[in-house]
Amino acid sequence: MDFTLDLGVLSIPEKNFKGFFTPCWPQNEEMLEEEETIVREAVDYPFASKHLREMASEGRRALILIEDQTRPTRLMAILPPLIEELLWGGIEEEDIRIAVASGAHRPMSINERSERLGPYARSFEVLDHHPDEGLVYSGISPRGTPLFFDSALFEADLIVAVGRIAPHRVMGYSGGTGSLTTGMSGRSTIGELHWLSASLPAAQILGVATNPARQESDSIAELLRLDYVLNVILDGKNRIIAAFAGDPVEAHRAGCLQSEAITHVPIGEHPAIVVCQPSKDQRFLPGSLNSLYSAERAVAEGGVIVLVDPYIRLDARAAFPSLERILERGGGYADKLQASHLAHVAWAMKRSRIILACPQITPELAEKQGFLTAQTPQAGLDLALSMVESEAEVALLDEGGTIVPL
Repeated sequence: MDFTLDLGVLSIPEKNFKGFFTPCWPQNEEMLEEEETIVREAVDYPFASKHLREMASEGRRALILIEDQTRPTRLMAILPPLIEELLWGGIEEEDIRIAVASGAHRPMSINERSERLGPYARSFEVLDHHPDEGLVYSGISPRGTPLFFDSALFEADLIVAVGRIAPHRVMGYSGGTGSLTTGMSGRSTIGELHWLSASLPAAQILGVATNPARQESDSIAELLRLDYVLNVILDGKNRIIAAFAGDPVEAHRAGCLQSEAITHVPIGEHPAIVVCQPSKDQRFLPGSLNSLYSAERAVAEGGVIVLVDPYIRLDARAAFPSLERILERGGGYADKLQASHLAHVAWAMKRSRIILACPQITPELAEKQGFLTAQTPQAGLDLALSMVESEAEVALLDEGGTIVPL
């Protein structure tokens, strides 16, 4: 069986081939509604919430939280109906501000801001979030998370968050209250929320809408009063195929159920070898190992993962510690955000051997980090086949990081 991947052709022996697995995107493209229609219908029929225009009134100040350059969502397909609702309700244009909920990512450049926001980049005040500056301490959550948040949140009377719903290794799914709790918080708050996902494997976090980090996020957002969300689901071509607006928890839960129907894919018995290539939006976040977590969910214990990912970057300065060592240190890490990412990879390493089929990664660097390496997908598969029984099954996953194998 021959497949053309991003980094070359892959030939899987028929006796080993288990199947090609990809999210269940809508097949009849002619039946898809226009993006504007999908978004406006969501705004017109909110979940467990008043209409946004009913929340807006003259004299109120609104803050819209948006995703940054690491996400593929086309904001100009989402923002117009929201801003129309705010203006319709009576809020003046000068009382509407937009904040880039970038969490610990770098700020958007001027060009990125213009590309993402179009004319809104000039007509509205756009704020950059900094995880180490301009924060207000709001106490400690019942679960023990320190609450440091951007001061802009406390200057607004109405807070609205927009973004995409997709499987996520920390929050289960992106979107919902995460735009506020990890997008507009201080580094220590972000780290604590991420650390809640570090002690569990991908199977208990990725694509699980009520995992511990999500539960904590929803509780914190209730304390800080996130008023309204507008979340969308994108297909494999980054087109909006569904939208959910209203209560930050209820609307998000409804969106997660829809995403689950698309991204959760039964694969049967876990195969000994999983070859996985990333979703197309991985280019927005180079260096991430998100596709690895889909493969971790799919591969058999003691199996082999072949990661075909042109966007992987490795830090040449250090190796990945063992999972036991990371979890043993636990709260001793000064940077729990970094520690949680180390733990996520360590979970996959504990379950399987990992081959990086990435020409930009040298064997020396891969070995230092605890990986094997191959220059092509075929070389990676051939190496994997040499490490297992001759009849071992091979599954090919597409859209790694988005697909949730069951």
